[in-house]
Amino acid sequence: MESWQLFGTQWVELRYVLLACIIFTFFWKSIIGRQSLKLPPGPKGWPLLGILPMLADGERVYKKFTKIAAEHGAIFSARLGMFHCVVLNDYEIIREATCRSGDMFLDRPRTPLFEILGGGKGIGGAFYSEGWKDHRRFSLKMMRSYGVGQAHIEPMIAREAWFLNKEFASENGKPFNPTPYLGNATANVICAIMFGNRFKFDDPWFVKMMTILGDMGHLFKVSGPINCFPFLRHIPFSPYKKLRKLVDDHYIFLDKKINEVKLGYVEANPRQFIDAYLDEVRKREVDGYVGTLDEAHLKFDISDMFNAGTETSANTLKWAVLYLALYPEIQVKVQDEMDLVIGRKRMPLLSDRSQLPYTMATLAEVQRIGCIAPLSVPHAATEDTTLRGYDIPKGTIVTLNIWSVMFDPEVWPEPEKFKPERFLNENGCYSKNEKLIPFSIGRRNCVGEQLAVMELFIYFTHLLHRFKLKYPDEEPTPDLEGFFGATLGPYPYKVCALERSLDFEYRQPMQRE
Repeated sequence: MESWQLFGTQWVELRYVLLACIIFTFFWKSIIGRQSLKLPPGPKGWPLLGILPMLADGERVYKKFTKIAAEHGAIFSARLGMFHCVVLNDYEIIREATCRSGDMFLDRPRTPLFEILGGGKGIGGAFYSEGWKDHRRFSLKMMRSYGVGQAHIEPMIAREAWFLNKEFASENGKPFNPTPYLGNATANVICAIMFGNRFKFDDPWFVKMMTILGDMGHLFKVSGPINCFPFLRHIPFSPYKKLRKLVDDHYIFLDKKINEVKLGYVEANPRQFIDAYLDEVRKREVDGYVGTLDEAHLKFDISDMFNAGTETSANTLKWAVLYLALYPEIQVKVQDEMDLVIGRKRMPLLSDRSQLPYTMATLAEVQRIGCIAPLSVPHAATEDTTLRGYDIPKGTIVTLNIWSVMFDPEVWPEPEKFKPERFLNENGCYSKNEKLIPFSIGRRNCVGEQLAVMELFIYFTHLLHRFKLKYPDEEPTPDLEGFFGATLGPYPYKVCALERSLDFEYRQPMQRE
């Protein structure tokens, strides 16, 4: 008995010694070890917690960062729990870090969130420095082969816009929540590219997938504390365990669909993204080089494409419908312009964009004020480096405060106001501003940007060409702060879609083979 008690006592003491060593090492590396570095200035923060108490007053993090930047400078550093973070709050600094500094700031941080998105072990090749370039290059190549960024894909998107308009029309002018319809429309284009076909909005597989994607959209909202203190994931009933199960279920769900599609795979005869991916894997096996582009990573790339090409577009459209319903005078200007240029005998085409300056300006203003990715996706320094004369140690989380750029009053006077005219020049022509960066910027910007740009224009113009959008009188004033999960979108709201007359039969467009 005495020997067992002694062993137990020694074990308890050993655990305390190990804990003390861990705490000492943490403080040495995070505080003493950094004193010799010239880090960006920033608020001191609390021991262990860093500036987290400053961020706990309910104000949105991106707004708080903007205020800190006003005091400490456009590039500041701070500790968020156990992680050191550098926040960039100026367009030129963000551009320098993401476009001009090689790959120095293009990694992703090793946080619990990315760990579970990478399949539990961070193997998702689309995320980390070991394989992200290869995966991104291949994904962009395949997207281009399916016509993304070209007129070839327009019939596919127009066809989905027809289904979207059909759902709006089915509400018969009564108040309804447009959120599910908009999400379904954007996801179905990705489905057609990934799996080779669209799904009916009530298809069981499609409904389940959209539910999972919606739940995953809340990841950032509930994962914050765990990302700052990774050891919290080991606490019983931790939200991390729910998140991990959700993501695991998501990948299992995708695996089933991928295996169904693979049953019809014929080498060198690709029908969609999955077939093309398998062709590439086979080719690399013959050449003796595969890297991380293998069948085990296919589900990660498909998931990444859904996350990049669905929620971003859907949330932008949600903001567009809401703002146009709240600003009927702007809506009328858009519709008058389309009626003058396009008429009522056909639907808008991508080729009409150059002749619709006010429509383009309105859509740009929606993207600015909606700011769907206010903090972008976190970056990380790939090695010890510098930026604007400051030291940035390897592994430092680099956050791009896109919101501070989109709401910079020196660039956008009265940034809180919805003013499409800010994108028109003195001649009334649409004037694109390089500081409008809704999809972030640089070599790790949103991989679905080109597709999103095409979708937004077609869905937006088709809806406004056919319907007058009205915010119901009996509905409460909407909260334009929005819900900040994985992206920033409006809280659920209702709208009325009143049909405008067309001088032709609006039939379902045929998809080009």
